Amino acid sequence: MTKVIITNTCADRCGAQLGTGREKARRWLTELLPQGRLTRDLPAPHTGKRSPSGRFLLVDGVLALPLADNRDGGAPVAVNCIFFPEWLERQGLGGAEVDPFALRGEALLRHVRFSEHCVQRYTQRCGGPREPGLAAARLREVLAADAKAVPRRPDWSRSQRGADFFIVAQDEYCLPVQRYASDGRAFEAPTLLHRSQPLFELTGRSLEFACRFTDRVMSDARALAEPGHDPISWLRGLIVQAGTLSWDPPPGWARYPGARFYIHAGPYHLPVAWEKDARRQLVALAMFRGRVPVLQRIAAWLRRRFGLRVA
Repeated sequence: MTKVIITNTCADRCGAQLGTGREKARRWLTELLPQGRLTRDLPAPHTGKRSPSGRFLLVDGVLALPLADNRDGGAPVAVNCIFFPEWLERQGLGGAEVDPFALRGEALLRHVRFSEHCVQRYTQRCGGPREPGLAAARLREVLAADAKAVPRRPDWSRSQRGADFFIVAQDEYCLPVQRYASDGRAFEAPTLLHRSQPLFELTGRSLEFACRFTDRVMSDARALAEPGHDPISWLRGLIVQAGTLSWDPPPGWARYPGARFYIHAGPYHLPVAWEKDARRQLVALAMFRGRVPVLQRIAAWLRRRFGLRVA
């Protein structure tokens, strides 16, 4: 008998599909384990699915449990539960077959479950809300405008992750999708890719080389540059030395019209537009120097004026 530890996540996903609670699902899985065998490859329709350890516990024709290695060195840990659709149909639990290529927008997305990892990637890679529920709702809203299923990943995607098909939206979002979600929906998106990811890996001269400057930026640089410095050379050097790309402006600053990202460079920041297919994709729209918060400025003035100690 192959010993496997059933996690709460695995039991919950099994229970969601069977219509039972966590503990009942855990007992049912435990009784089923003796019929399973360890494998690295799953048969259709789950061919190509992955697990953290590269191994699965497969109960032929019923389900597969993706396994993770046990950090304590004990039995492997089941982190998910993937049912075979034919078995679900025989039990009266299967849903109708859905053709993703015949649907678009919200009509497609209602059949898709976003995994926890997918929602986390939206927060990390796309500036989504930190609260998972809000992030999932926002992601669904963003994709709904023009989401469609395609058989191959877009040319800009560098990932090699396997998938049954891909959902793309706005020529910048790509979600590898697997059939048969753990909550009973037709599809599951295990992760999310965004076209801007390589830009956030740039630093120093690579980041500066990705930038173009509008006339407004050049005018701002002339006003802000330190005396004796060529404004544009000073600006380029500032980005090389301290520039980082962010989805958000500095705290307390409103979003700049037309800006998609922001370059932060010490006390300065530049709102930038994004031209996806250009050689230099980041178009700086303006340049600002951060201001000290009002209360700190008042305290500093009082200290200078009256020599007061102000908290």
